[in-house]
Amino acid sequence: MRKTKLPSDEKDLQHQFNEGCYEAFAEVYRNYWEHFYNYVFRLCQSEAKTEDILQDVFADLWELRGTLGHVHSLRAYVFAMVKSKTLKMLYREKRIPQEQIDLLADQLRQSEWGTLDNLMAEEIESAISSTVKTMPARMQQTFVKSRYEGYSRKEISEEMGVSDQTVKKQLQHSLRLIKTRLSRLYTYFF
Repeated sequence: MRKTKLPSDEKDLQHQFNEGCYEAFAEVYRNYWEHFYNYVFRLCQSEAKTEDILQDVFADLWELRGTLGHVHSLRAYVFAMVKSKTLKMLYREKRIPQEQIDLLADQLRQSEWGTLDNLMAEEIESAISSTVKTMPARMQQTFVKSRYEGYSRKEISEEMGVSDQTVKKQLQHSLRLIKTRLSRLYTYFF
């Protein structure tokens, strides 16, 4: 195992983790464990289940190393994983009492959790933007006019001098590209 000087900056730590540095992963684990433990325990009310969920999350995170270059905030990404696994466990056990749902809603309204959700939204927007930039020029132009500028298919076809069917196919293909990218990158968010 290689010894690496760990950075103090979260982005550098995330980069080293993504490069497969075990020491960086251990630092991520130490930095996030307690915070997420408290969050999960408040929802589960069980030390064993809380530890199981977090162990699963961090095991999955280790397996994902090398694939997280797109992630804007590792903390927000891990939070989404924790939230997803916790809710899945509660749903599987069919024991989501109203007070736990209310607690989760309150926590998401708090500024820290709201900020994490905003970071996830920023990551999604960034993934969409980078996908759009890789599209062929005409497809990119069609997508931007449709989704960002509010043009109808008919208006786009008239302005670009192409058939309505061409615009429709370009939009379908561009949305398929975006959907594929998001499904690969954000399996734990949804």
